[in-house]
Amino acid sequence: MAKRIRIEPEGGPRARRPRLRRRDEADPKGPGHSQEPLELTSKLRKTLRDDTSTPNLEKHRPELIGTRDKINLWMQDHPDDYN
Repeated sequence: MAKRIRIEPEGGPRARRPRLRRRDEADPKGPGHSQEPLELTSKLRKTLRDDTSTPNLEKHRPELIGTRDKINLWMQDHPDDYN
């Protein structure tokens, strides 16, 4: 019987936090700077319920596009973060 190997995310178990959350915690402007996009992303994940199948994504297309547009607008309002 083959031995099961557990593969940890790069950086160990703590790396499971989303990249944006890790970036937010390390932001020189202080934690919470990226709170709005984090909340939008979290809300979208709850809406999708971890089902990324094509039918479910098509069903929630307005939420996907709306979240994308809101995050894009947030990014445009913070151009100094992306230089």
